[in-house]
Amino acid sequence: MSPYILLLLVALSVSSLHMIAPDHWLPLTVISTAKSYSPTKKYGVAAALGFTHAGTSIVVAVAIFYAGLVLIHSYISYLLLSGEVLLVIIGLYFIINGYRESGGETSISETSALSVSALPDLALLPIVISGATLSSMQIGTILLVFFLSSGIALTAMVFIAGKGLGKAISRVPPKYMDYLIGGVLIATAVLIRFI
Repeated sequence: MSPYILLLLVALSVSSLHMIAPDHWLPLTVISTAKSYSPTKKYGVAAALGFTHAGTSIVVAVAIFYAGLVLIHSYISYLLLSGEVLLVIIGLYFIINGYRESGGETSISETSALSVSALPDLALLPIVISGATLSSMQIGTILLVFFLSSGIALTAMVFIAGKGLGKAISRVPPKYMDYLIGGVLIATAVLIRFI
């Protein structure tokens, strides 16, 4: 499998899995029910939050990537190695964060729903850095897939929750999504090392 296809699949997996975690869709579902949002408004807000989350993630990842290029200059092998190291570090972060999650009840406000969904996801950064040798078109495609799948996945989760399946999904502790995302990132680092 080529590094491009691998990173494309990882971007798709990470963005989709991340939005399945209840901390992204559950607050929006609760707020939209409490405030009697119309279906159009509920799904519109879900898509906007998913796209905002992906957009801020892309801005941060691309900015850090180009800052790394400026600092490292022509030592692209160091940049690629840093991408692999970041995949492992951020993967471990997700696993440790999942382990530390208590799963306790928290109060949900409109502000917290917006802030959780709008903040950048650092899992994209090592994916972009690991694609340093790819063409601009390939990197752009990876970013587009990440962007679209984030918005679509969050909207789909809000839809599924509205159909009554949300209770079953919300019983899955978010830590398991963190474990899965962490494992995907670490496995990607290993695959990149051997491809």
